[in-house]
Amino acid sequence: GPTAGSHLKLRRMPKSAPINLCLAHGSKIRVAPGIRVRQSTKVDSCDSRTLPNGLTIATWPRLLFDLAADLSPRSFASALEQALADGQCTTDELAACATRLCHPLRDGSELFLRTLIERGGRKPVESDPELMVLHGLHARSVPVEPQHSRLRLPNGRSVRIDLAVPAVRWAVEVDVHPAHLGLHGTTSDKQRDRQLHLIDWQVERVTELDMFDIDPVLDELALLYQRRLRSLAA
Repeated sequence: GPTAGSHLKLRRMPKSAPINLCLAHGSKIRVAPGIRVRQSTKVDSCDSRTLPNGLTIATWPRLLFDLAADLSPRSFASALEQALADGQCTTDELAACATRLCHPLRDGSELFLRTLIERGGRKPVESDPELMVLHGLHARSVPVEPQHSRLRLPNGRSVRIDLAVPAVRWAVEVDVHPAHLGLHGTTSDKQRDRQLHLIDWQVERVTELDMFDIDPVLDELALLYQRRLRSLAA
């Protein structure tokens, strides 16, 4: 749960939480204060792994399943996306975990299964702000998909779009990485945008400051998307 998630630097973990220790149901041990013992009828050999430092923790699929019992839907979805984006597990492995562990009486089962079903087989997003924009645009009927396949620009470079509707060549870039800051970063972004314009892609950008009041920005993006549809249909 949160103990392993924090150790592995997953985002959106609780800022303070007791050390969680999962044991097979029926185990009886004495623990020090500040340790929360959790018992499970499903603790198999495939559920744990030992790190180079000797610490035994849950495998990635089992860790994510356990986190579904501790996190809010948004925080859990973000942690799951991070693990997928980093290549720590696959959706097939998570689906197999759901088949084995999900049960109406097992905490987190509903959220784990619902999150997998809702995201489907799409590519993972690479940041929490990207996930917020993705969900916000979907809620506004804008069918963006994350990490669109690389596009070849006129200058010979290939780029990948954060969020896109490829059918109408409409893109949203979520600029929260430090590389986008400063003169070099903004200049590079504008050069890239001009190259995308040359192959008839419309590009909108969401900045880190936009994330502080994201709903009006999402409303604007939805209007811009509808305007793009009308302009192509004219």
